[in-house]
Amino acid sequence: MVEGRKLLVTGVLTPASIGFAVAERALASGAEVVLTGFGRGLRITQRVARRLPGDPDVLELDVNEPAQIEALAAELNSRWGRLDGVLHAIAFAPPDALGGNFMTTPPESA
Repeated sequence: MVEGRKLLVTGVLTPASIGFAVAERALASGAEVVLTGFGRGLRITQRVARRLPGDPDVLELDVNEPAQIEALAAELNSRWGRLDGVLHAIAFAPPDALGGNFMTTPPESA
């Protein structure tokens, strides 16, 4: 189902993470995968990525920084010319996003 697809996976910080499991299965099924991380998490994601088949690239992405989102989009467009799927598995939510307010939380919340 994902053979030949180009996928972006966020939130790969441990081999027990949902992002890791999805990336591992996608790679084993013939997809091309790029992971993201930022700050201290970037180095952690780079180390964990070495445990995945093919040691996928890890690009910097802080989803709270619009410039980084634009830079990532430009990199993926240059690399692949398309993106077939994204798994957003970042497990942080600001306090005002909890309790059923996720869809109305402003991007600047932290």
